[in-house]
Amino acid sequence: MKLNTLILSLVIMLLLSSCAVQKEYFGTYDKTESNTTIYKKEKDFYLFWDRIQVREALKTLELENYEKITKRSFLDGVIFYGTAGIFSFYTVKVKVNSKTPTE
Repeated sequence: MKLNTLILSLVIMLLLSSCAVQKEYFGTYDKTESNTTIYKKEKDFYLFWDRIQVREALKTLELENYEKITKRSFLDGVIFYGTAGIFSFYTVKVKVNSKTPTE
C-alpha cells in the first residue's frame, strides 16, 4: 500500500510541476491579436537546481516584438525529478504576430 501511495505522489508531483507556465511580452507585442505564429521552439538547460544556466534558448534572438512562453513539459519534469534536480530543462516558445500593423 505504501508503494502505491509513493508512486501516486510522484506522478502527481510530475504532473503539477509541468503545469507552471510563465509568459513574458517584449516590445509592442499585441497579445489580443488572434493571428500569431510560433517563431521558435527550443530548450533552456540548467544544472544544479536551476543555479547554473548552461544553454539559453533565445540568446541570439533579434526580434523586438514577441511573446516568450517558458514551461516545464512532462518530459522535462521526468528528467528534473529523475536526476534529483541536477539536470533541468525548460521548453521555450517564441510567438510573433503574423500580421504587422501598417503605418
